[in-house]
Amino acid sequence: MPYMKEHIDSGIYASLGVVLLLAIGHLRGFIPTANDLFTMSLFAVIMITLGSDLPDIDSRTAPIHKIFQILVPGAVILISLVMLKLDIMLSLVHGIVALVFYTKLMPGHRQFVHTMRAGILSGGIVAILLHSVFGSLVLSVWSGFCLTFGYFVHLAKDRWVRI
Repeated sequence: MPYMKEHIDSGIYASLGVVLLLAIGHLRGFIPTANDLFTMSLFAVIMITLGSDLPDIDSRTAPIHKIFQILVPGAVILISLVMLKLDIMLSLVHGIVALVFYTKLMPGHRQFVHTMRAGILSGGIVAILLHSVFGSLVLSVWSGFCLTFGYFVHLAKDRWVRI
């Protein structure tokens, strides 16, 4: 993707603006501890930057598409083994099926994945997954919100900024 670097750069710039707002919130007493400020800032930078490149997951030549081709089956295998307690062969079959579904059912570039609905859906999925991992409602909702914000930064850059 010729604009991948620009999308990631815009996500980093947007996340730095959010970190600045968090720092101001900390100084005003809205964020109680420096540890909370650090954690929220770290998750903001990671999720906004990831979200700013995530809509290009539907482009077969984008690096993020290739990364998710590995992550999706890997996550399905891990969930099958650990959470569902299935044997290794059945878990591998689930991973292969997930890879086939991921590669064959992904919509064309700039279709559903390039919509605000997909950004909100992605943020919600991240919030649910992180809540199940960390157990912190505030951190998981914050992460989902930041991913959605980064997603919207990507959409705005695609539609309104000429390069």
